[in-house]
Amino acid sequence: MSPHRRPPLIGVTPGFAGPSDARDFCRAADILYCDVSYLRCVEAAQGVPVLLPHLNGESLGHMVEQMDGLLLTGGEDVHPGRYGQDVRFQNGAISQARDGFEIELVRAFLPSGKPVLAVCRGIQVLNVVMGGTLIQDIPAETRQLHHAQRAATSVPTHSVRLLERSRLAHAVETTVLEVNSHHHQAVDRVAPDLMAVGWSEEGVVEAVESRGESYIVGVQWHPERLAATCSIQHRIFESFVQACRIKA
Repeated sequence: MSPHRRPPLIGVTPGFAGPSDARDFCRAADILYCDVSYLRCVEAAQGVPVLLPHLNGESLGHMVEQMDGLLLTGGEDVHPGRYGQDVRFQNGAISQARDGFEIELVRAFLPSGKPVLAVCRGIQVLNVVMGGTLIQDIPAETRQLHHAQRAATSVPTHSVRLLERSRLAHAVETTVLEVNSHHHQAVDRVAPDLMAVGWSEEGVVEAVESRGESYIVGVQWHPERLAATCSIQHRIFESFVQACRIKA
């Protein structure tokens, strides 16, 4: 990269928590928060992470304009109403405030053609915004292995098979990855402009990417928790930031 060219700015979506007496600080305030592993991975890949505020209107447009890429992070379940379903299995927390912000953000960001990397909840938000649906609860709806591991997040617990010709397989230079797993929901009907490119042993969709030229990649696992000890997982962030650098 030229010494006079700035590194790409990567917008990172934070979690949202409303006022709570259970907190020992700012009990009456809304809180935005983020696992710093995401930020460290972006920085290690030579990008500059920017934690995005939950703002709308003109501010949302300015964020889209200034950012060179978007990283959708993990977190709560997406409300089923966002993809036209009733709540059938209430096994996880839901944040309507976060749903509202992230859905509007993604809708505003996608037309820019700038790169998107979506992790865990992020792949679900991405799929919903682009017209897909979700499995609300994997054990209840599919009777398959529960994907919420009890081992530490830094420990891989199952494998994912990647489509050989996919952008993701090219980035990690393999078609089989060992991954961690902290989710009970997953992509069901894949959005028309996305395609599934990764599956668990039981056939659960674990990765998607754009059918077009835009760099849009979603993974169901948490590479940010594995990247510090697994260079293959870090390549996901390197590939993403490189794509953002090209667009910057």
